[in-house]
Amino acid sequence: MNKTQRNCIIFFLIILGCFGIYKTFFVQKVHVFTDMRNRVVGARLMKDGILPYHYHWHPGDNLKYVVQRTIDTNRFRHVSIISASPFFHRILSPVANYNEPDIVKCFFFFNYALLFFMAIIAWYESRNPLLVLLFFVPFLFTDGWLHHIQLSQYYLLFGFLLFMAAYTLLKGKMYAAALFLALAILFKPSCIIFLIPFFLYFKTYRKFLLGSGMLLSVYALIVCFLPFEKSNWVEYFGSIKEHAAIHQMKVVYPPGNFDMDAVLPAVFEGENIQEQKRLGIEDEWVNPVVTNFMHVYKKFTGGKFPPTALLEFLTLSSLALLIFFIYKMNRKKATAPLPVQPLILAGFVFYFIANFFAPINSPPYQMVQWMAVAAIFIMEYKKIPNVFLLLLLMGIFINLRYIPDFPGKHAACEMICMVAAIGAIFRGRWALNAESEKIVTGKIK
Repeated sequence: MNKTQRNCIIFFLIILGCFGIYKTFFVQKVHVFTDMRNRVVGARLMKDGILPYHYHWHPGDNLKYVVQRTIDTNRFRHVSIISASPFFHRILSPVANYNEPDIVKCFFFFNYALLFFMAIIAWYESRNPLLVLLFFVPFLFTDGWLHHIQLSQYYLLFGFLLFMAAYTLLKGKMYAAALFLALAILFKPSCIIFLIPFFLYFKTYRKFLLGSGMLLSVYALIVCFLPFEKSNWVEYFGSIKEHAAIHQMKVVYPPGNFDMDAVLPAVFEGENIQEQKRLGIEDEWVNPVVTNFMHVYKKFTGGKFPPTALLEFLTLSSLALLIFFIYKMNRKKATAPLPVQPLILAGFVFYFIANFFAPINSPPYQMVQWMAVAAIFIMEYKKIPNVFLLLLLMGIFINLRYIPDFPGKHAACEMICMVAAIGAIFRGRWALNAESEKIVTGKIK
């Protein structure tokens, strides 16, 4: 490919990317009562001194606490649909009393800012704009991204924080990496799994591991001295168990019996909700089918959900198997500690394995977190065999909204991405001796 052809492809991808941004802006513009609504209401409740995880709006309550258009006034349901961590609610609380549609619009631009920042870092480190565009532009047209935008989700934030922890580790900034990972854990506690591979080389990465632990311990200590904050965290972890039971249909609540349209004003929080309801989003909807292991199992067992013990066994055995092979790889081939890149990729793989075998639904919008891995792949593309770069790109392409749906589409995408990441760990051209790549407390010189 000559320079002119390369520039023409780059120009075409930039135009396509601009169209993708415009398309997603329209998607979020016509959607009301998004998932961000329950985050905003959770922040409002905490700000007003009300525990949010078991709160349900009933006639007579302030309308700013309304989460859904249909509610249960019979009080059958225990846990609320509010599911973000107390830390996220606290971060959101300064703007929580603004109109929710305005917050959604701001969060739309915030999501794109995170995506652009990852793309810019990937470009800066790789100096390969074509590769960056080949990964990031098609992503804008995937089920995962469109679903994420339509529901105004926040999963890209978790992927971004894990990416920043990875990037600062690559630069040898252990304490900065610890800060980013601690923030990721406070937003989503399951992110702690990212740390597991680094315990294999505790001496090398002790600043990263101990720094993360110290930051989380300081926050936990502060929470212990604030009774309301402590109650929020206790309720939050308790609600997770009930959400898992609901997702597995072990607890079934009757549908809401009260239509909020009967009491909501025509213009609610700055939006004409009746007009928005009339517009609808049918033309832009994506396949929202959940296809993590729990639902794949259900498909092949005639509607039965897997026992929680089986999910835990599969998670732990998968992690143990990967740890064994990583340790064996280093023992067999290396004369120095394993480089940081495969450990970073292992951290991501561990995190995604835990999500795949989780006892709760894993909708398509969670796929956006794989862009953190894509950015790492781009930065390290000279060390990753082309077959794994192509596999990861294939995982993104199969997730395109325009690819015909088939059973398990999203699970297939995730499995392809998983194979690409695992393949890069074990087949990447990482330097495995001190002479070719010196590691000093995680910093590659």
